[in-house]
Parts: sequence; C-alpha cells; structure tokens
Amino acid sequence: SFSSNRSDPPGIRPYWKQAVAEITKEIKVGARDPELCEKFFRFLELYYRGGG
Repeated sequence: SFSSNRSDPPGIRPYWKQAVAEITKEIKVGARDPELCEKFFRFLELYYRGGG
C-alpha cells in the first residue's frame, strides 16, 4: 500500500524515491559511475520540479 506517500506532489510516484535510494546505495559500493548518476539526479530534479 502506498497510502503513506499521499504527501508527495502530484506526478511523483512512490517508486521514484525507491529508485533514487537504490542508485545511491550502488554508487556507495562503486557499482555505478557517480558522475553519470549526478547527471541523472539533476535531470530528475528538473523534471519533477517542472511538473513533468
């Protein structure tokens, strides 16, 4: 149940935060390229801030 995510702005799905957490975890263990992920996070931030 995703009822706890009702405080999220419209357009942000619960899996988005989960994906960010997973990627962050992988960066910390060196499984992903941090620079690439930085660009990805920046894109997501702009995307969701702009309302999609």
